[in-house]
Amino acid sequence: MLLEPIYTNLFRQALELFLKGFFAKESPSSDYATVFNRKLSAQWESFKSVTNDPELSDFDDVVIALEKFKEMQTATGILEAGMSISLQLEQTAAPREMKYLDLEKLDRLVLTILEKARVPASVYFEYLDSRLKDSLPNGFTSG
Repeated sequence: MLLEPIYTNLFRQALELFLKGFFAKESPSSDYATVFNRKLSAQWESFKSVTNDPELSDFDDVVIALEKFKEMQTATGILEAGMSISLQLEQTAAPREMKYLDLEKLDRLVLTILEKARVPASVYFEYLDSRLKDSLPNGFTSG
């Protein structure tokens, strides 16, 4: 059970890096790592503001869900908050009383960030095994 927070925290950290990458490309002279101090919600709000795209609010629930997992970075956080996690690879109704992360929506969010940064997603999949590429959602490795 203690291993489960690892992947959610890795997702959160990866999303933070994608957002910081966007800001680094848009404004290379700024030190966004210091400015945002690893606060995903601050990065997300700035990203929505800079891109001025109202449709990005559709991803707010993904960011909120990832922020909730931050409290589980340590065993102490898990013991204090308690934990029950369900990881689903397809979109379904969220289980009652559980923390839920929609991986399909997280994938779409990452693709949206790359699109806004004008970075082709294909760069990340150049050396990926073809069997794994075939298992990814349509269009995920293109662009």
